[in-house]
Amino acid sequence: MLRRMTFVFALVLAIANCGPKSPRLVNPVEKPVPFQLDDQVIEIPGDAKVDIVFVMDNSKSMLPHMVNLQNNIDRFVGAFAKNSMIDYHIGVLAIYDSKQPREKNPSFDVFPLGQLLPLTDPSVAAPAWNPEHPNKPRKVLEGPRFVTRQTVKMQKTLGDTINIGWWHGPEYEELFSPVLAAISPENQTGANAGFFRSDAYLVVIMVTDADDDSEGISPEQLYYKLLDFKGNEREKVMGFAVVSPVEEKTCKKDPSIKNGGGPFRILKFVELTDGYSDSFSLCSPEFGKKLTNLGDTINQRVGRKVIKLPYKPDFKNRIEIKYGTQLRVIDLQQGQFPKGWQYDADANALIVDSNHDFKMEPGANFSIKLLPVKLINVKNGKTERI
Repeated sequence: MLRRMTFVFALVLAIANCGPKSPRLVNPVEKPVPFQLDDQVIEIPGDAKVDIVFVMDNSKSMLPHMVNLQNNIDRFVGAFAKNSMIDYHIGVLAIYDSKQPREKNPSFDVFPLGQLLPLTDPSVAAPAWNPEHPNKPRKVLEGPRFVTRQTVKMQKTLGDTINIGWWHGPEYEELFSPVLAAISPENQTGANAGFFRSDAYLVVIMVTDADDDSEGISPEQLYYKLLDFKGNEREKVMGFAVVSPVEEKTCKKDPSIKNGGGPFRILKFVELTDGYSDSFSLCSPEFGKKLTNLGDTINQRVGRKVIKLPYKPDFKNRIEIKYGTQLRVIDLQQGQFPKGWQYDADANALIVDSNHDFKMEPGANFSIKLLPVKLINVKNGKTERI
């Protein structure tokens, strides 16, 4: 009897051990919860703004080069003006000489430090700036000291303004100091009012047969001050040089450059902005073509947009791009893109180059409509595609 009871007890114990474990030891079953995502719309500015400053050496040795630039300025402007969505300001600064005593040559103050030159009136034939004609300065226009897409006779106005002429010097060519003075609060609210825009690219083009002689401003200091001025957005600071290279012995240089010297400080600044390869010689036999190439570079760097997407797009659905009344469609699944557009999967970004075929519509923005890939919440918060 005892043996029988022992067996029954063991059997009951075994059955009990084979039963389900305590619920306290088992994770609850998690049901997938789908994300409810609708079409997402992203708005970005449609235009690309750029503020371009020519820093002109107005010493006597530069007279033929000023005329050459004046005669070819249409090739420079035309290269990026063809992109109707680029909103440009172009102004001219004269170099400065802080070392030459004013009592010996008071005419140097005719171009105040860092102030954009008044635009020359293109409808009036007048002599170039010249000390032989102190009472016959060229007639200038009232209002902003820069040209835009809306300026009447824009290319002629800009070309005439670039051809400053000369004023018995300066003896020491400073190109860095006028640039820094131009962005000072005093000049931004004064002579240069309206020129610099916080959301615009900044392009500085230095034109000289000398090197910079600014005291206390290194190429690195100039670059980093401009970088700070543009909110530390490196791509928004560009520098280029039209100079007399050290290796070109037949291209005359300013007497301030000694044997073996060259525009080293200027080229160092340009190099910091990735503009070295597009800089060129004052004496280039392809001067006009080089100006066109420079304009093309500005067009490409300013006109390019990288649009970060907040969600991964669903490849099974199209992306709609609208600009004003114009509509284009991206089909990621078929790999079909409008002209100038592409998708970077690693960066999850749309990239539009300057050769897109949208036409300018004043005040219009880009509107990008896409359906994010559908996700579900599984395994304690991780997401997977359905």
